[in-house]
Amino acid sequence: MMKSAEGIYINIHEAALVNYPAMILEVNRSSFGLTSHLVTDAMGNKAYLQTPFNTPWRTIVVSDKATDILSSKIILNLNEPSKIEDVSWIKPMKFVVYGGRCM
Repeated sequence: MMKSAEGIYINIHEAALVNYPAMILEVNRSSFGLTSHLVTDAMGNKAYLQTPFNTPWRTIVVSDKATDILSSKIILNLNEPSKIEDVSWIKPMKFVVYGGRCM
């Protein structure tokens, strides 16, 4: 989530990354432009795909209140239900992708 100088909250999200690489957003700090790149594998390839295939979905949600974005059901509604019945062992954590590698 980002917050603009004008107080606008912007959330960019992706999901349903099934056999498809994650997206990295590169920010141009002078123009505030965004450029997307797909994470490559160790050989530098972005994906191995065979038709038919599904691409992940990506959303951009904009609001003047961060709580409105957090209370939005769009992410819940776009994802498939979990196939994992017992999710008690899953613990939230933070990670950073830098140069296509998780840190």
